[in-house]
Amino acid sequence: MVRINDVLLVACVSGARIRQQSALGSNKQHPIPTPLGHTFDFDYVYRCYAGTHPMSKSPPGYMLGYGLCPGSAIEQWADGQPSHFGEVNGTYSLTEPADCARECNKHEECAGFYSFNGVCSHWHAGELQDLPVEGLPGYECFVKWEVRNLDGVTPDVKNEPAPPEPVPEPPVDQAQVSDCLCVWDVDRTLTAKQDWTDCANTREHPAIADYGYNGGALILSELALRMNETFCSQCYFGVVSAGTASGPSSENRQLLDSLVDPKYNVGGWVDGCPTPSWGTKIMCCGEGEAKTRAVTDIVGWMDQKGIKIANEKVHFFDDKANNIAAFKDTPFNAHMVSCGSRDGSRGGCGGLVSEVVDTPGYHMCE
Repeated sequence: MVRINDVLLVACVSGARIRQQSALGSNKQHPIPTPLGHTFDFDYVYRCYAGTHPMSKSPPGYMLGYGLCPGSAIEQWADGQPSHFGEVNGTYSLTEPADCARECNKHEECAGFYSFNGVCSHWHAGELQDLPVEGLPGYECFVKWEVRNLDGVTPDVKNEPAPPEPVPEPPVDQAQVSDCLCVWDVDRTLTAKQDWTDCANTREHPAIADYGYNGGALILSELALRMNETFCSQCYFGVVSAGTASGPSSENRQLLDSLVDPKYNVGGWVDGCPTPSWGTKIMCCGEGEAKTRAVTDIVGWMDQKGIKIANEKVHFFDDKANNIAAFKDTPFNAHMVSCGSRDGSRGGCGGLVSEVVDTPGYHMCE
């Protein structure tokens, strides 16, 4: 049997540096072997788990786009201090993306930065994840997806990955206990925005880190805390996220696993969003169609394990309109949540119990 999980973790181990010889692009090849029939998007893998990307130098937590960043320039931080935007000479001249990421991570208003002529301290605000990069030659836009610990991250990419920790595929040896499946986004669906402690019926866990977006302490949404009051409490449990739920073996993931009866939580966490997949909680995916593909892979994996779920019995929940819209032409049901509490295009306080419905079709916020 192919050691699928070992292969994946070689790619995703935190802090790893992986050599790559070919140029970035649609035809790029990666030196890490992939199980037959399985593929990864290694740009996502580096964003979520590994060290500095070997070709783009993109730091962990950031995704590279070639061009000028959207949004607006930040010439002064929210605390009133100068940002030294684009400074070329002097103490505040920053040229390494990892150093710029460290500075950007200190400021919630910083959604990313671009590099031009070797200087990367061009800070930008706005919802950069949801906006197109303006394709100008010579510019590289680094968009913040998660606030990761960048201690020890350097431009050096010559080190081999650390040895992987074997994580066996969870066995499924029980009789089928439900005919439905609920699949959840994590950030701003099962969680609330960090520091939004005034959200009703939520619960902050100060000791548990949540890397999502600007980082902070984990806050579970009302939906997460009261999931057992919804029809999904009698359905299998799945997760599909563009984030990582704070990474492998994290307390964040352990807490999410505790939200449901174990008999409905039959698959493991799968990092790197491979396709097809081999579990029910798939992390570090893209958005839109990437999420529809991941849900399809979960249903297929369960089918291989003898758990038959009809497409019309699959329900997906997410706080972002682009992710729900992607399900319009699929056989699955999709429901937008956190409709009454928004943070731009994202949810704010996370999902509510009242938003967990089994109505067929796809449903946007009104």
